[in-house]
Amino acid sequence: TIRKYRAQLSSVPKETVNKVEILHTYEKVKGFSKTLSECVVRFDDPTATIFIDNFEIPLPEYAKEHYLARSMFKRRKGEAVDWSIIHNEMQGTEGIPDGKDPWRYVYDAQNDINKRIKEILSTQEKLLDWSEKTIKRLH
Repeated sequence: TIRKYRAQLSSVPKETVNKVEILHTYEKVKGFSKTLSECVVRFDDPTATIFIDNFEIPLPEYAKEHYLARSMFKRRKGEAVDWSIIHNEMQGTEGIPDGKDPWRYVYDAQNDINKRIKEILSTQEKLLDWSEKTIKRLH
């Protein structure tokens, strides 16, 4: 029976097989038509969730995105903060992978949060902005 099963698998033309790796899938929000500046944006630390109006953007608990959001939501909207200050607040919570620059760790967390918001809300706006190793919350 194993030979028959392997024969069936090898008979599939390779052109029709697409390999896709999906790490996370999120249900997209239907009916989100506002801009982020028109919304109330808040962060709930115990649940590691960013709320944009009534829409939930879950973050991985106790991961770099969670610690970055915690650090950024302590500050006022539009306040620019040097990456090293954010990194010091995140330090001790999770180790930086070997061979990775410390500023890149903060930059990647910022990109991950923005990507998650764009995927879930189907928007092109960013919540966090990175400019010359300085990060600020836009909304």
